[in-house]
Amino acid sequence: MAADIPPLDDTQRMISMITGFWTSQLVRSAAAFSLAPRLADGGKTSDALAQEIGLDPSATFRFLRACSSLGLTEYRNDRFFSTPLLKLLDRDAPNSVWGLAMALNMPAHWLCWGELPEAIRQGRSRAEAVLGGDIWSYYKQNPDESAAFIHGLTHFEASIGEEILPLLEVGQASLVVDLGGSGGAVLAGLLRKHPALSGIVFDLPAVVTETAPRWPTDLAGRCTFVGGDFFEKVPAADLYVLRLILHDWNDEECIAILRNCRSAITRSGRLFIIEQVLDDAATSGFAAFMDMNMLAVANGRERSGAEYGHLLGAAGFKINRIIPTKTPVSIIEVVHD
Repeated sequence: MAADIPPLDDTQRMISMITGFWTSQLVRSAAAFSLAPRLADGGKTSDALAQEIGLDPSATFRFLRACSSLGLTEYRNDRFFSTPLLKLLDRDAPNSVWGLAMALNMPAHWLCWGELPEAIRQGRSRAEAVLGGDIWSYYKQNPDESAAFIHGLTHFEASIGEEILPLLEVGQASLVVDLGGSGGAVLAGLLRKHPALSGIVFDLPAVVTETAPRWPTDLAGRCTFVGGDFFEKVPAADLYVLRLILHDWNDEECIAILRNCRSAITRSGRLFIIEQVLDDAATSGFAAFMDMNMLAVANGRERSGAEYGHLLGAAGFKINRIIPTKTPVSIIEVVHD
């Protein structure tokens, strides 16, 4: 039996934190080189992989050796093999995190996080200084990076969908708008669960162009993809799903989005806001880290239930209930004030 590994002391823990970006960039490289499918069947020598992709042979061996230390690859008989952990970086896997591994370690996020101390000092993202504009403008100019971000978001939505869908009670609603819906993963689940329901995926025109062709063919007649700007207007409906949308924006921008929903929604309509909800400072967990990401990258923030209540009240809504889930997010059910 292997000896128990002693816990890290504080110095080792701190060094692990300091060098965390080493791991992030190794994971990004594994995703960029498509290691998962390339090593899936019988593995490869480092030389064979280097020749296949066009990499330096010596550097490739060193890279794969480092991946083995992370559990991404397994080395035996002079060959490197894929592992279950690496399979999560297969772009085409149902549970893929390829897009997150790429997008969160590419310039849009990477450069902004490099400015975190100044963002904390100023209380706002430094995206304009390092990207030349906000992250959304940057993505318009960098479609490959935008596509990676959309891939990551779409697969993350799908991963939480099974837990969330049974908790979304559509009632008598006939038309649901997936606001900023990207690939519309949650909407697709709702339409399959409720045959009488129709839907609209509403997002920026460039996002719609990217995601609409991948919409499930069996639902083609029940969903419309509409390009637009939710700061200007949103389609009329009796149910809106805002999934990981409001955390991208500051309070004034959130209120503008919500007021547009209030202007378009039917009298008996509702909103489902799907977000992380912060607890107190001692128990906020991963949401606190995501809150720092919102500060660094997008001028957004994670919020408490009370803070969401304030935003909604300013737009003419009120919280009916907050439904916790087994995922990092909660469902905030919203009705007319």
